[in-house]
Amino acid sequence: MKFLLIILFMMSEKVCSEKDLVVDNVAIAHNLNPENQQTIIDAHNEIRRNVQPSAAGMVELIWDMELERTATLYSRKCPTTIDRESKHSEYFLVGENIYISVNIALNTSNYFANVVKKWSEEKKNMNTATLTCYPPCDHYKQVVWSLSKRIGCGMTTCKELEIQQTLYEMATVVVCDYVPGGNYYPLPYRRGEPCSRCEEGYTCSETLCKYTGLSKGVKLQPWCNCYLCLLIHFALLTMKLFVG
Repeated sequence: MKFLLIILFMMSEKVCSEKDLVVDNVAIAHNLNPENQQTIIDAHNEIRRNVQPSAAGMVELIWDMELERTATLYSRKCPTTIDRESKHSEYFLVGENIYISVNIALNTSNYFANVVKKWSEEKKNMNTATLTCYPPCDHYKQVVWSLSKRIGCGMTTCKELEIQQTLYEMATVVVCDYVPGGNYYPLPYRRGEPCSRCEEGYTCSETLCKYTGLSKGVKLQPWCNCYLCLLIHFALLTMKLFVG
């Protein structure tokens, strides 16, 4: 299958809405079903579960309907770059991966498993001794960003898509959003014994920190829409990941 792959990181600042969409170029407005969602979740968590060197506090990803909604809305614009203008109504710091394939993508499990597999192939560009990497590798880093807890994806097949001055017909765009987003720090996770640094309210499940829902304190905090709050949260996330 001929494909083009784009994965990028975004921080957004404006609410994405239906009125912003340009639908003239939409050939197929795909809607993900529960099987598609589970395939994406399972593919991500399988990679996160088996990182080498092992991660001390790798969180098990769960599906988020709000992230799915906004990822779907953005995919309807047939983008070739990350979303730098929109933001989610519930979250401020969001990571984003984009995959583009030049064919008509069907809502099959094999297709979505292949999307995540393509992202993970950038692992070859990572130095496992230092957990640093050379581009392109931000794709893989977001997949294994240990503090990301939620994911939601959307998909659209576009009539035409121009990429690097080449026009493709019936190109399919998959957008996945993650919260909290990653790639703001060189290292995607802290090395250590699996589950040795799970947060309060999480329990160990097959080397991943699984949310139990028993602690109110581990819920994602509402984001205040100001740069000071963002900087403070950056500092807290970084300390949690690499220090405390």
